[in-house]
Amino acid sequence: MAPAGPGIEVVACDVTDRDALTELVARHDITGVVHAAGVLDDGTLDTLDADRLDRVMTPKFEPLRHLDELCPDAEPFVAFSSAAGILGAAGQGNYAAANAAVDALIERRRATGRAGISLAWGLWAGPGGMGSDSERSRLARLGMGALTAADGRTLWDAALAQDRAVVVPAALDLRTIAESEHVPKLLSVLVPPAARRRRTAVGPDAATTEHLRDRMTALRPAEREQALLDLVAGQTARVLGYGEVRAVEATRPFTEAGFDSLAAVDLRNRLTRATGVALPATLTFDHPTPLEVARFLGTLLVPGEEELLGRVLRDLTSVGEFLSAPDRHDDSRTQVAERLRALLRGTERDATDAAEVTDRLRLSTDDELFDFLDDQLGI
Repeated sequence: MAPAGPGIEVVACDVTDRDALTELVARHDITGVVHAAGVLDDGTLDTLDADRLDRVMTPKFEPLRHLDELCPDAEPFVAFSSAAGILGAAGQGNYAAANAAVDALIERRRATGRAGISLAWGLWAGPGGMGSDSERSRLARLGMGALTAADGRTLWDAALAQDRAVVVPAALDLRTIAESEHVPKLLSVLVPPAARRRRTAVGPDAATTEHLRDRMTALRPAEREQALLDLVAGQTARVLGYGEVRAVEATRPFTEAGFDSLAAVDLRNRLTRATGVALPATLTFDHPTPLEVARFLGTLLVPGEEELLGRVLRDLTSVGEFLSAPDRHDDSRTQVAERLRALLRGTERDATDAAEVTDRLRLSTDDELFDFLDDQLGI
């Protein structure tokens, strides 16, 4: 008769309950540990509170802490972590923190001479994974592929052969990462410097903002709204992986289009880079359609009437300072005068008094024009 193989016993136990886990460990001869718990409760940073942090941290970290103390000599001692704790993940601040704590515990365990390894897994394929279809699609466009079960078995063997406390088994497409708009800083060491096509900064850029402000201010209101809507739709299409921008409907809520909190943060970051304006993490929740986001951007980029008037008067003051320089040549004064007349000719006037002023300036000599500016505008 062939000898019986090893038996398998399935036991129900709340491993977050130290007393229950202590009793379970006392009844069994435990020689190895694999801790593979994981819970998600995604949300942007401003929506996270102590309860949402605890909802993720408790099942992920507390049982591992108990097992570390109750099974000090277990070998292997394997914890399933996540690349989110190392690379960061938009909308997963609590999950990233929990996995970082797991990695730190294993580091401490190894520092005391005991066995331990944390596998910071990348995204998994199939319905059993923790990522949604939209999330897997979005991360694939950023260079993070999804692991199959066969990949997992191969990487398990390779990882356990490493003499390291933390290993990241993940499917990284380095070509896609190198060609992405913004290479994550922690992955930049894997990408040849020549392949890093664009800067990695995510924050607002003053030069970008100024250029866009000037362009938007020069447009009529309807044109401005359409230009900003085109910008928002284009970035939304990238987040959702649409092949065509026209697939984005201006008045369709982001949630109906498949947005989750991670996609919302991705869009916010993209629009921040495109506009140079620091935008709130709650952008798509406060302004739930592309059209509403475009109109919100308009309020940030285009100055109000008082601010615009102030800018115009400051510019006219600069004109006066330019003309009053003692070494200014007549041809320079003539060019400025012609430019002012051209602006006046292109301005539509309805009021009779305004038309009279326009005619007076149009027919005046250069000196008369500059005298008018001095008398009427104080420059």
